[in-house]
Amino acid sequence: MKKEYIVPDAKFIYTKDELGYQEVLDDFKNAEEIIIVTYNISQKQSSLIKKLANTPQGAKISIFTNIPSRWDTYYYHDKDIYRNAAKKKINIYLNKLRPDSI
Repeated sequence: MKKEYIVPDAKFIYTKDELGYQEVLDDFKNAEEIIIVTYNISQKQSSLIKKLANTPQGAKISIFTNIPSRWDTYYYHDKDIYRNAAKKKINIYLNKLRPDSI
């Protein structure tokens, strides 16, 4: 299911069971600047990273995201387990988003 709501100078798209921003990914090749705001970067899905790798040389890319498992304070009795899980997630993000690897 995909629905669109078009307003002047913008288009709102919401989807269920399909990739709603494919049109945006397909246009990365023409972009001068890309700003991504997302709650996470998928560990399994790599279409976003692959599309970013094919953007024009010199395109400005900014990504704002949450890192799952990362908290200011860990309250559980075995805090190291949760800290280590957060470290692992942070390293995955850093490796996935390293500009020189893209």
